[in-house]
Amino acid sequence: MNLSKLFTFHFLLFTLTSCTLLYIPPVLETQEMPETLNIDGSRGLFLANDELILAVQLNQVPQEGWLMVQWFSDTNSEVGSDAQWIDSRQVGQVLNYVLPGKIDLSEGTWRAVVSFQNQLIRQFSIDVARTN
Repeated sequence: MNLSKLFTFHFLLFTLTSCTLLYIPPVLETQEMPETLNIDGSRGLFLANDELILAVQLNQVPQEGWLMVQWFSDTNSEVGSDAQWIDSRQVGQVLNYVLPGKIDLSEGTWRAVVSFQNQLIRQFSIDVARTN
């Protein structure tokens, strides 16, 4: 009798420990995402009179702060930057930024990166073609 109990114990011990039980983590409470700057629907980068312009539409400004724009040339080097203090009173406005300085627009992909309170919001790009 003891031998059969010992056999059963060893059988169960080896078979049950070889099975991995399904672990279901506890369900966390729903967490609200913090509001961020919303610039959806912005026109983005475009050329006008041989100038590179960035149009940013402010749809939601959760709190006041600095809106930063950094300009990058076709060689991926930073060629300019701009900053503007924005707040909730500017919701609905379209802000236009012109590439600062007298910079020749060479052929290639030019970019403008928009950030708000040290957080990247969006990158815009445009392919500039050679003009003769």
